[in-house]
Amino acid sequence: MKTKTTSISPAMIQIDGSHGEGGGQILRTALSLSAITGIPFSLDSIRAGRKSPGLMRQHLACVRAVSQVCSAHVKGAILRSTCLDFYPGPIGHSRGVFEIGSAGSTGLLLQTLLPVLLHGDAESEITLRGGTHAIQAPCFDYLDEIYAPRLRAMGAQFTLELNRIGFFPAGGGEVEARITPSTLKPEVFDSESKPKLESVEILTTPSISDRVPEKEIDALARKLTFSAHQTRVRVVTDSQCPGNAILLRATGGTLIASHGQRGKTSERVAKAAAGAMNRYLQAGAPIDPFLADQLLVPMALAGGGEFVTAGLSSHFHTNVETIQQFLPIEVETLTNPNGGQRVLLTHH
Repeated sequence: MKTKTTSISPAMIQIDGSHGEGGGQILRTALSLSAITGIPFSLDSIRAGRKSPGLMRQHLACVRAVSQVCSAHVKGAILRSTCLDFYPGPIGHSRGVFEIGSAGSTGLLLQTLLPVLLHGDAESEITLRGGTHAIQAPCFDYLDEIYAPRLRAMGAQFTLELNRIGFFPAGGGEVEARITPSTLKPEVFDSESKPKLESVEILTTPSISDRVPEKEIDALARKLTFSAHQTRVRVVTDSQCPGNAILLRATGGTLIASHGQRGKTSERVAKAAAGAMNRYLQAGAPIDPFLADQLLVPMALAGGGEFVTAGLSSHFHTNVETIQQFLPIEVETLTNPNGGQRVLLTHH
């Protein structure tokens, strides 16, 4: 299918935050591209379909961070606000510390800031504090091992360092990033090799029973094939609260994370991780559906790109439509003979 290209106007862009997937990604993409293009936007009905609509702490952190970097004028940047007006100024650089103030994702904050700082006027050194391993967001390991290498292949120059893990609900994690202004170039991400499970890692904290990682490994072994030398249990001693996560790595280039939660059994945590990994292995596509969403903004800024993914989420389609309000791109998706989706981005 081909998505329709939206014409670009220098006037303020009006964005419906309830459209499509209707989540925080609309805001994050709009912030990044507004700062880079200089086009202001007005966003209403922010996260209207969510249980707690409006701007939460993690969303406000993105607004404040980007507005600081580009000296933006902002209206509506308060907790629970469902409307936001954003007028960007020139992009500078940052030596700042950005506090989310909760277990909100440092990964999503980084993915919002990174494209902007790649367009900065000097090198930036930033510290992000909040959650580093939580549900519904890329954990630090995913950013460092899966997301970052793809962007570096496109020309982005940056380094990441994890100082402290932050689990839900306390957060308290800390990530440092050094970002050098860089020009992104189109890239093709494809692979003919069949992915294989490479390693199993369990993150846990001292207050959690030793039986938890044991049960998780047993449950994983019923769904996946791996050996003892592929398995590691890592005890996190400096976390501000108890935490647990399963990290599954595959040679094809993905990392599946499943996080423990109060009331969620070890078997359920393991089952979620194993199911996601099996779907990735069976699809045989190098780019997982989460990375497919995350590559859209960098590829649009690079002027194009191409990759093969196992499937396209509602986040993907909503993100495309948001990007097209700022940049003249066309996105074409083709179904491969094996069922995978080939995605091609081009500029007009």
